[in-house]
Order: sequence, then C-alpha cells, then structure tokens
Amino acid sequence: MGWNKSHRDDDPKIIEGTHGFSKDHRPDLKQVFLSLVVNGPSSIPLWMDPLDGNSSDKVSFHETIKNVENFRSQIDLDKPSRWIADSALYTKERLLKNNDYLWVTRVPETTTEAKRMMEKPSEDIPWIEAGNGYRIARFNSSYGEIMQRWLLVFSEQAYYREQRTLEKKITRQAEKLKQALWQLGNQIFHCKKDAIKAFEAVKNGQSYLVHLIHR
Repeated sequence: MGWNKSHRDDDPKIIEGTHGFSKDHRPDLKQVFLSLVVNGPSSIPLWMDPLDGNSSDKVSFHETIKNVENFRSQIDLDKPSRWIADSALYTKERLLKNNDYLWVTRVPETTTEAKRMMEKPSEDIPWIEAGNGYRIARFNSSYGEIMQRWLLVFSEQAYYREQRTLEKKITRQAEKLKQALWQLGNQIFHCKKDAIKAFEAVKNGQSYLVHLIHR
C-alpha cells in the first residue's frame, strides 16, 4: 500500500499493513493507522499521516507534530499551536526532552509522581468543588525537569460506577475461589510439596482476593 502524503511524485510514503495491537480485539488481521490532526473549535482535519500497522502512538504523535510544525505556513497556522492528545503524548524521552511547543494531555497513572498523588488521602488534597459531582485540585509539577500545571479531577459518578464494577468482580472471584478451595479440600496429596503447588495454582488469577488467602 502506498501513500504520497506530500503530493510529490519523488517523495512517496510507503506504509505496510502489519500485525499489531488491535483495539477491535482482532490480532489475526493486519492493520494500518492514520494519524489525524484536527482544528479544535471546528474539528476540521488539517493533516494526515498514514502509518504502519505496528506504529506506536508514543513515537508517531511526536513525528506528526514535527511534520505539522515544519509545514505551518502551508496550512495557515500563524499562531502558536496548543497540541491536545491522549497520554501517549506524555513521554519523558520525547515530550519532556523536546518541549518546544504548548501541549495539553493526560498524565499516565504509571508515572511515579502521578502514583503518589493518586495514593494521597482525599482529606490531604486541596479540592475545589466544580459542580455536578466533580471536584478538581490544581498542582504544579517539575516532572522531567519541565514546569507543568497538573489538574486532578474527581468524578463522584465515575467513583460509584467503578465501585459497583469492583464489587461485582470481587463477588464473582469469591464464588470461584470458594468452589476451587472446596475441590482442593477434597483432594488427597502424596506430599506437602504437591499440596502447596496445587494451592499456588488456585491463587493464580485471584487478584482481588489473594490477600485473604494469606490471612
């Protein structure tokens, strides 16, 4: 498959359909990606980059932004752009080392500083009521040696929704664990080592209840 993104015959952009992470849960099918830049207020497409099927957002986002910045005059972007993208944009190796443009993104929860913030007791967070079940808290961060403004958002609706989902998962796992332990208790083992091995097998997959097994 070929694509001439710059409309020049001597500069083709060749992309390949390849196997990669499939959001449609079809890893058996080959895929290609299209990186799309749109104008915020009107959502009018401004730029497209065709990409191989195994492309990584953490890499392609920055390459697309670089391409657009190089062709600003051709697409009539006379003002500084503010790039908005999902958390794949927030990479310490790229975004925070090449911070020459304005950006808004979600900080990945795997980031060390974000983890510490999420683990804070709610009473230690300077919440501001935002209405409709939302609360926000503002923080300054220098993660990656770049000054940033972080906004922590709490949604009461989302909290109770996640709580109900978690309770259902725990209930399902508890039933499965109860059956597995009953079957384990009715088995006869030739030695302690075999019994421990079988017990360890029961623990696998019990992410919500494994702490109860050790008690």
